[in-house]
Amino acid sequence: SSDGGATFQAGSTFNDLAAGIYDLVVQDDIGCESNVEVVVDETAPPVIDSVTGTDPVCGQDNGLIVVDATGAALTYSLDGGTTTQAGNSFAGLAWGTYTVTVTSYGCPVNAVVELLESVGPSILSVEVLPPGCPGLANGGLTVNADGAAPLQYSIDGGGTFQAANVFVGLAAGT
Repeated sequence: SSDGGATFQAGSTFNDLAAGIYDLVVQDDIGCESNVEVVVDETAPPVIDSVTGTDPVCGQDNGLIVVDATGAALTYSLDGGTTTQAGNSFAGLAWGTYTVTVTSYGCPVNAVVELLESVGPSILSVEVLPPGCPGLANGGLTVNADGAAPLQYSIDGGGTFQAANVFVGLAAGT
């Protein structure tokens, strides 16, 4: 009984109790009783201390959200609580706006974080200076690109990079 012995139930679990003080009574089959006073505290909602977003790069789904929260028995979600997890980080994310839900004992709190799109650099144009004579290595390239600085440039498929956008000493066909 959770009401001082006025009513009894066969099970030992009492669900959906409001916060308050309860006089818990256990009775055996011959009427002997044992009782104790139990205080059910109101559960405080979780607190989201911070949400850190790391934007995805190069158009990939590699963004990250890390949530720091305080509370008991926390679960984390990015879909309103439909799918939850015990861990506080979400990886492999595309750019977009996310609502993070942190829940403790059925009490949810939300925070919104935006991951920004980063598509990487774009080559705007390439100016070619052909070699002066066949067989000479005095040609060059100037690459004009747009993107977040500092940009690095390569003419061997990404094998080696340099900071300058000008390549000199090139022979025809290289």
